[in-house]
Amino acid sequence: MLGKKIKRNASKNRSLTLGMITALICIMTGFISAATLDTEQEDEANNGEDFTKPVNRFDVRLQLKTLPDDTESHETFDDRSAETLTLRTDWVLSSKPDQVYLRFDLPYVWSNKTNAQNKSGAVQSGWGDFLAQAAYVRTFNSQWAAGAGMQMIFPTATGEAFGNGKLQLAPTVAVRREFPEIGTGSYSLFVLRQFVSVSGDKDRSNINYLQVQPGFNLNLPNNWFLNSSPKINYYFYPSRWFVPLDLMVGKKFGIHWVVSVEYQYGLIRSSDQYQQWVEARVGYFF
Repeated sequence: MLGKKIKRNASKNRSLTLGMITALICIMTGFISAATLDTEQEDEANNGEDFTKPVNRFDVRLQLKTLPDDTESHETFDDRSAETLTLRTDWVLSSKPDQVYLRFDLPYVWSNKTNAQNKSGAVQSGWGDFLAQAAYVRTFNSQWAAGAGMQMIFPTATGEAFGNGKLQLAPTVAVRREFPEIGTGSYSLFVLRQFVSVSGDKDRSNINYLQVQPGFNLNLPNNWFLNSSPKINYYFYPSRWFVPLDLMVGKKFGIHWVVSVEYQYGLIRSSDQYQQWVEARVGYFF
């Protein structure tokens, strides 16, 4: 009798243990499924415009910019413009909450801007200044993140009209808050950069300006989005402001593809700064 009772208790204990393990597996599976779903939704909502939410990517961007009128050899040239094709790639080296990533931009430029190398104002083309960036991002929770980094712009342009002729450093800080109550991927962002030239062609103007970039992103139904991130520049020498109006409209296709069109118009600008530009982007995230 005692042996049978011990066997029945052991059987009950095994059943109870198996039940607890099964329940635990079900709970863990639920958590993992929910986390996977949240990650997929977050990836699908990430359009690549958030400094604090890096993604492995390859972008092709085409920008058309109107330039101010030129005067060369006492002759005025109007209808000046520049078209820039930029190949951009980002590489994320570590995962959340502490992320490190690299960014590289390689531009190719077509321009009819007059200068000592192009006195007739003909359309010329060549490589622009190469940009490299390293950044660190700390994600604090589902809403807040901040980051810091450094951009370096190398004077690799093959012509005077295609770059600034200076090696530039741009230390960067950024902070972002998401608004899940509005929708997944909706956020406000603030980025601050200080551009300064440290070497280069002594005959080209030195660079020293502060860039303030407030931004807001609104995700819409069917993976459409609106983004406004104007780059407001304050130039120290001579003292002047450049304040643009900026608007981007785009759409994500799943988690890998994004297309967008961005328009910018100079509301406050000096006579030697561009008036407006439009940029189209096709991006692949991997």
